[in-house]
Amino acid sequence: TFDGTESKVAACVISNRGILAQGAGPLALEGGLFNNAGATYLLGDGARLDGGGVFFNYGVLLKSGPATARIGCRLQNYDGLIEAQAGTLVLAGGGVLSGGRFEAAAGAMLDLAGAAEDLLWRGLLTGQGSGVVQWAAGSLGPRSDAMLQFPVGLHWRGGTLRGQLVNLGLLQLDGTGTNIICDGRLNNQRRIEQRGGTLQLLGSGARSYCYNEAGAVYDFAADGLAGRGEGPWRLGQAGWRLLH
Repeated sequence: TFDGTESKVAACVISNRGILAQGAGPLALEGGLFNNAGATYLLGDGARLDGGGVFFNYGVLLKSGPATARIGCRLQNYDGLIEAQAGTLVLAGGGVLSGGRFEAAAGAMLDLAGAAEDLLWRGLLTGQGSGVVQWAAGSLGPRSDAMLQFPVGLHWRGGTLRGQLVNLGLLQLDGTGTNIICDGRLNNQRRIEQRGGTLQLLGSGARSYCYNEAGAVYDFAADGLAGRGEGPWRLGQAGWRLLH
């Protein structure tokens, strides 16, 4: 257990194979922390992970308590579970999400990108729960190639897509700013609901597009919404349906 509110430094490699709890206060991670398959890392209210090290998650990363916890170091998730059971968990250090489950319980929030960092998403990213899982900042790099399967919704509220995403569930654009696709690709196979903000497609040639596949739905679900592009952009083909 890392407890107490004083600052701590971990200049070593930590391998967790059981249950490791971090209470309030900062932990500067300067080595590697491995949360192995079958292990659990618990973040309490006010917990903060910073530093130049890397948190490798193969197991379960849980946030409890009504306040906010923040991971400001690089996070690499490999098919692990990241869940906000209460309060808010912010992933602010950039890194890799390679498969896994990302969930928030009722009244909780999981912020997948809480800062303007470079991100890499790969594989199948899934999520359940009645809370909010959001992407609100940062840039998904050109090597990103992920499938999103969030039946109750992933909230896209900011940030730039430079790679490829395939939506297999519900993707909700419900922020107040601009969501950008820049030399990236968004393939919709299920449902996108735009409830706020602007979807902007940038880039050269025909490399930026939103493709609505046959049977999929893109729903402009509120008034005053916009989709625009300073460069060429492609919207769908057969099966393109706009609802309002």
